[in-house]
Amino acid sequence: MPSSTTDPRRFVGRWRLDRTMLDLATGDRGCAHGDLMIDRRPDGTLSWIESATMTWGLRQAPVSRSLTLAESEAGWCFRFADGRDFHPWQLGRPFEHWCHPDLYRGVLSEPGPDRLHLRWDVHGPAKHHRYRTRLRRARPQAGAPGR
Repeated sequence: MPSSTTDPRRFVGRWRLDRTMLDLATGDRGCAHGDLMIDRRPDGTLSWIESATMTWGLRQAPVSRSLTLAESEAGWCFRFADGRDFHPWQLGRPFEHWCHPDLYRGVLSEPGPDRLHLRWDVHGPAKHHRYRTRLRRARPQAGAPGR
C-alpha cells in the first residue's frame, strides 16, 4: 500500500500542463500547453486526462491523452486506454517503458507543494528525444464551485 505522501489520490483535481519537447538528433523543438484532469472513478481507479495545444515548428494542433492509474498489490500503475501497462506511479525513482523500437526512461517528481514534474529521455533507432512536463495545480477561479 502506498504511503500517504506517494498515494496518487492526493493529486485529484485540475492541473496546468506545460511540456517541452526536444529532438536531440535534429535540434527541433516543440511545446504543449494545456490542462490535466485527475479524477476518481467509481471502480477505485483514477483517470488522467491531458488536453493541450502542441506546437512543433510552424504547426499547431490539439492533442490529448487518456490514461488510467490503477492500484494493485505491487502499487499504483499507469495504464493506457486499452488496459496495457505503461509505467509505475513512483515519485523520485526512475522507471522504464519499452515502446518498440525505443526505450523510454522516466522520472516523476514532486518539487514542491501542488507541483509535479515528469521527465522522459527516449533513445533508440526511431527517436532520440527529451520531454519535460511541468504540472502545477490550477487555482479555483472566482465564483467557480469548489471540489
